[in-house]
Amino acid sequence: MDCLHIGTPPPEFMESKLIYVHDYLKLSHIRSNANFVTSPRFWCFGHEWELRVYPGGDEESDGSDTRGSIHLRHCSCGEIEIEWSVMLMQDGGERFISVDSADAPLNMIFDGPDHSQRFGYITDREEIVEDPATHLECESSLGIKVWMMQSSRKRNCVVPQCQPAYDNMEVFLDDETSDIAFQVKGRNVVAHKSIIKAHAKDFFVMCEGSTVESPMLINDVNPDVFEMMLHSLYGGFIPPNEWQRNSESILDAACKYGFNRLKSEAEVWYLKYVEFTVDNVIDVFLKADGNNCAILREAAKEHMAENGAEVVASESFVKLHESLPLMREVMTAALDKKVESNKRKRLASRE
Repeated sequence: MDCLHIGTPPPEFMESKLIYVHDYLKLSHIRSNANFVTSPRFWCFGHEWELRVYPGGDEESDGSDTRGSIHLRHCSCGEIEIEWSVMLMQDGGERFISVDSADAPLNMIFDGPDHSQRFGYITDREEIVEDPATHLECESSLGIKVWMMQSSRKRNCVVPQCQPAYDNMEVFLDDETSDIAFQVKGRNVVAHKSIIKAHAKDFFVMCEGSTVESPMLINDVNPDVFEMMLHSLYGGFIPPNEWQRNSESILDAACKYGFNRLKSEAEVWYLKYVEFTVDNVIDVFLKADGNNCAILREAAKEHMAENGAEVVASESFVKLHESLPLMREVMTAALDKKVESNKRKRLASRE
């Protein structure tokens, strides 16, 4: 259905995925942690997931219970907090049986790959076969609809990581097949123009004329950071500990050299680890404004609005004098925050 909007629609905090388990009744219904089927991986909220279905239940199930169970498994690096639930569907997509409401919805902070949470119980094999209202033919498929909602306690700024259509990591830093090189503070780093062109077009324009014999000189990026950037470009993941140490350096380099997808991811990681102070918040705000980092810009502006008097009195505030529109925007945000605070205080005093 096509939707029309008047004004700006609210952000989407809920996503769903419909997964079919074909010939469900033919699967082994022996209870075991090793007896499960796994869905193909799927994406929700910029993170990769998979579903494991235990038709006979797992070893956490009660001894007398014959219902199956589901495990939602997080396959990405990074952290996200979500609420999730499931419903069961017939082939045509019609809901036909409820899950145990005591288990829905679940809330979980998934931190890093291989972190999973159990949803039990989903349904009983005999219940599906014998109940006329929920009867499932032996050749039919069991549909499992997974609902995910970002927790209201913490809205996560998540950006999907670059997932190339083929495995580029096999040729990462491969001297035999590379056709371009970079001299990064004395270190020779090789790459492939076709991969750079496919995933970082702005950077490709900068380095198109370079070759292995005539490398592009880069003297303002740490060699390890540059290799991490290329690693991401080829489809690899940058570990959270590297983001914690190098998020600002990666963000600065990605902005300068046109790694646009990586820039979006680096912006979120940098925001996760940066500590705003009266002394640095204006510098962060100006950097974000100059590099079109909208999420980081709004966070810095929010901090300035909450600490308006201290920011105005700081030595760094003079840097805003060069841009009257930016100064006006910051001052207006601080004033609005002050008015809102005073209004809450008046309402509290009346109560």
